[in-house]
Amino acid sequence: MKSRIAFIALVIGAVISTAVPASAGVNYNSGACVEFADTLEPIAVIPVGCELWDCCPGCPGNFINWRIRVSGDTLESVVFQFDNLSAEAKRFLKIKGKARWEGNALRVEPGETVVSGFKYDPRALPPVATPRLFANKRILSRLRDELAQHAVASRDGQMEVVVEQSMGKYVINEARVHYNVTKCAGPFGNTDHIALANNIGNDDAVVLFDAHPRSGNCIEDVFRRGKEIIFMGDLNPGACKTEAMIFSDDNAMALITPTWTDSLFDKEPVTLGKILIAPVAVWFVDNDPGIRNRAWWGISWADYYYNQNNVGIAFSPTYTDISTNTNAVQLLDGTCNVNMIKASGFYRPNQLNVYYVNSLSLFARGRNCESDPNIIFIARTADEGTLAHEIGHALSLSHPNDSPAIDGIGMENIMYSGATGRTNLTIGQALRMNLNAKSMLNVNHVRLGFVRDCDDRTESGICPKLSVDSTPK
Repeated sequence: MKSRIAFIALVIGAVISTAVPASAGVNYNSGACVEFADTLEPIAVIPVGCELWDCCPGCPGNFINWRIRVSGDTLESVVFQFDNLSAEAKRFLKIKGKARWEGNALRVEPGETVVSGFKYDPRALPPVATPRLFANKRILSRLRDELAQHAVASRDGQMEVVVEQSMGKYVINEARVHYNVTKCAGPFGNTDHIALANNIGNDDAVVLFDAHPRSGNCIEDVFRRGKEIIFMGDLNPGACKTEAMIFSDDNAMALITPTWTDSLFDKEPVTLGKILIAPVAVWFVDNDPGIRNRAWWGISWADYYYNQNNVGIAFSPTYTDISTNTNAVQLLDGTCNVNMIKASGFYRPNQLNVYYVNSLSLFARGRNCESDPNIIFIARTADEGTLAHEIGHALSLSHPNDSPAIDGIGMENIMYSGATGRTNLTIGQALRMNLNAKSMLNVNHVRLGFVRDCDDRTESGICPKLSVDSTPK
């Protein structure tokens, strides 16, 4: 039987200001249990530019340099596939180190490489790079033999890619991708299985299920992972609740009630649907010159967090500038005057409405109106997780750290109140955003189908704990 391994990716982003160096982390975990492969594709995108809205004011010039460090005996090279990088912009780039262009992809070998001359334009879509790691097949073969005997491979199984972006002498962004090769637990080959179709990107899907195994009592909230064939063990009919929910990047969540029989090799075919696209009306109330850039990044980060955490939701924005409309500015001051807002021309029904304003009371970075969760305010002080946080409220989630606090939810969680560097959403939260009747996803008819009522602090046969999650992601 082939060994299986887990590739665990950690990406950390940091910003250093122009005055006193200080880091602000973006931390998330991601990965997959997969067969040995020599190409690893982390769930990570690295945009060219700053992580702060104002992007290093006072820094000399407006060119950005990338310092790329590739390390780990297992790594042969890293390929950065660039999007939004024009041929003209590419011609201005200079490379120092072991790297070469392959079309719009840059292949970088181990060691240190500097790519200089990225043009910074806050008004334009920034180039975005997706790294793919190519491993040494000979070393992977040796690691496979090690993992057949031990749960953890030697240090040869560690690989790291660091991209440090600087403008002049100031570091403005940093990303780190780290892989550690370990053995996955518990193979379930040649048993009852789910056969996935239309798994876009062939991502490692997460299955959360309840069932009755041949031996033992009912099992609830158990995880399996896989790409096409997901072996579930020997499951049987019985009095136990039988249900499975499937989460995958780039696809909508699927809810099925499998029919397991006494056969050892039942096949349950599932065709995954396309990711759900929620329309968002974005209104520029603030006259800040950088507001369009802030709004674009807010939507982009929300898209990214909701996809890489397997929620199955993406966002389609329309942008409207009403900052010169006196009536709009007076009405949309961050106060939840819901009836007046809905009666105005500055509200679109049956979709999320996001208003970018100068500031909010009580130093809030964002606000969601409880009497109409379709209304969201975002202040200038917002960080990259603020819009994703407020959308979480609109989709029925609360603060896990409100009293009584929910165990197992840390400060890295998108919904944690008052924290920074929030990047994670649990499968328990993804389930609620998709299935809760009061989620704007269902209220606005973006999602059609079966609903339930699972409060964040409710745990029952149909409502798993909010902290239930699949590790690695």
